Amino acid sequence: TNEEIKLIVEYWIQTNDIYWGWIEDFNHIIATYDFFFCNLNKNKKVIFFKELKIINGKTPFVAGAQFLPDNSALVSCCGNGTIQLWDIETGKELRKMEFNSPVATGLQLSPDGSLILLFLWDNSVAMWNLTSGTKLGSFIGHFDMVTAINFSPNYQLIVSSSNDKTIRIWDLSSKVYDKFTGHTRGVTEAQFSLDGCTILSCSNDKTIRLWDIVSKKEVKVLQGHLDCINSAQFSPDGRSIVSGSDDKTIRLWDVKSGKTTKILQGHTDSVTKVQFSLNGRIVVSSSNDKTIRLWDVVAGKELQKLEGHANIVRGVQFSSDGKNIVSWSLDGTIRIWG
Repeated sequence: TNEEIKLIVEYWIQTNDIYWGWIEDFNHIIATYDFFFCNLNKNKKVIFFKELKIINGKTPFVAGAQFLPDNSALVSCCGNGTIQLWDIETGKELRKMEFNSPVATGLQLSPDGSLILLFLWDNSVAMWNLTSGTKLGSFIGHFDMVTAINFSPNYQLIVSSSNDKTIRIWDLSSKVYDKFTGHTRGVTEAQFSLDGCTILSCSNDKTIRLWDIVSKKEVKVLQGHLDCINSAQFSPDGRSIVSGSDDKTIRLWDVKSGKTTKILQGHTDSVTKVQFSLNGRIVVSSSNDKTIRLWDVVAGKELQKLEGHANIVRGVQFSSDGKNIVSWSLDGTIRIWG
């Protein structure tokens, strides 16, 4: 009933300081949950996101997708040998670049959106100027497939993880690297801390590790997952870590103690990607169970399940303003949610 809905919103106000308002004689709700706009579905259940657009790149394999920093467009790379730029509002292709390289398995945009890094089947990373469409060079050194890349806070370095069990930090201009070893199986993701002094990595060896960038020494090992860890990320304030695993769970960790603080359960298959929202209060996850899920970090509860993909969801990302989500799947589609 309307009274029950009102009580729910009032409870949110008490617990989360949400500003809200009623419109059109209680037929709709508009409320802000930090960066998220809430509404009601036909069953009067509060929802945060709904499917806005399906982009079909006409390829069975979407390697990755990311919003441009200003959220004006979306860039993707596909197994058919193209980088594509998409209009978010219409879903129409704005531009196509043929990179004529070994098949790409993923991508990473620079923070200013000027560069795109592609990790390729030949174990290398190719760097392209997104504006001009010219290739700027390659990063060569890994002996097995590169699984992820991230930029340092000052944009001068990149960190890469690989199935060769190593993490490498590369100078963007000279392409010289430092190597970090210690994981006993393939490394699935690596990321710089906010101050650029620490590296976070996760691995198929079921561990998350923290590394000192100067000494290249391992400073902490986080253990708890029961299977391969596919994704891990620092919270925006650097105090927490979120991780997703083949054990179907998402874990939240305290960086200082290295202990698990919460276990988020709901996915029915491997968790492929996790990411904090800009304020760190929401986690978005993707899974082999074909769903995307939103989680309340404080309560440790699932907020919403997004369904629509017809196959494994390989990855997911918030837009920089938190208003949209992009997901990409083995069903050959990219989907925008908002």
